[in-house]
Amino acid sequence: MQTTTIDTARLRTHCWVAGREDGEPLLMVHGNLVTGRFFQALAERVPDRFRVVAPDLRSFGRTAALPVDASRGLRDWSDDLRSLVEALGWADRGRVPRPAMPTPPAVVAARRRQTSCGGSPRAIPQRMSRCRARG
Repeated sequence: MQTTTIDTARLRTHCWVAGREDGEPLLMVHGNLVTGRFFQALAERVPDRFRVVAPDLRSFGRTAALPVDASRGLRDWSDDLRSLVEALGWADRGRVPRPAMPTPPAVVAARRRQTSCGGSPRAIPQRMSRCRARG
């Protein structure tokens, strides 16, 4: 794989690329704590008809270290991917997954319960008891 940097409407994105520039688009999106380079071994085995682009997401690898708004869930990253796809000229050639609905209230409530029991690591047993008591 080779590397390139692509300026989008949202940020400067570092990408790992392989295959013919006119190949069928194949966007590989990494998970947490890795970069687009994670896909190097796989990209080497992808048929020649594909153009593989594996971006480093916002604040990962060599992509711009812009803040992520946690209140938007994954939307900063999905919006960045949409902008990358548009910059590549792939906007009409596929789909970029994006959250279809706001976070369900039950999930928000569960997250609040998890984070409302914060404190020092030494107090973990006491916090766990308080959290269990709260339900």
